[in-house]
Amino acid sequence: MHWITKLLIWLTDYFLDRAPEGWIYEDIVNDTAREPVTEFLNNKENFYLGVATPHIVLNYLDFLLWKKSPKIDFDFEFRNSVEHWYPRNPSEGSFPRWEDEGPNGVDRFGNLCLIQRSVNSKFSNLHPSAKKSTFQEMIDKGSLKLRIMSEMTTDNSQLWREDTCSKHEEEMLNLLKDACGM
Repeated sequence: MHWITKLLIWLTDYFLDRAPEGWIYEDIVNDTAREPVTEFLNNKENFYLGVATPHIVLNYLDFLLWKKSPKIDFDFEFRNSVEHWYPRNPSEGSFPRWEDEGPNGVDRFGNLCLIQRSVNSKFSNLHPSAKKSTFQEMIDKGSLKLRIMSEMTTDNSQLWREDTCSKHEEEMLNLLKDACGM
């Protein structure tokens, strides 16, 4: 995967500003991603896969978010770890565990993002507001979905679990559905 990431970065850097007439880079990305993303979206049980969420879904979502704001400072990188924003196992009972499975559980799509494995080990089982305050520089270089979750985070963990995560999830799934013509 590292070689394809480097190739895509090179292609993006090289062709973005001087794309030849008829260049269909965006079409290639969409055609490659739509089939597996549509399969993901067609089964609502997939929205609660947690760390088993297919990486292509989260990568394509970052691509779509980037296309909405192409001037945003974002680099496509090899991100190989799905992270829970609100952790599955909070640090030594320091804040409430989010135990529910399924539509309101910690493994829901709205609570997940794709990050580098080294960042995952740093985030560990910290509260979202602690991740945000301690690792803001890493978040600012991370996936666009991660950045959005960070922006939506307050010190109130209940708000993320009960309301904000649901809103975020709905917006992200709608963006994917629109891109896949659903």
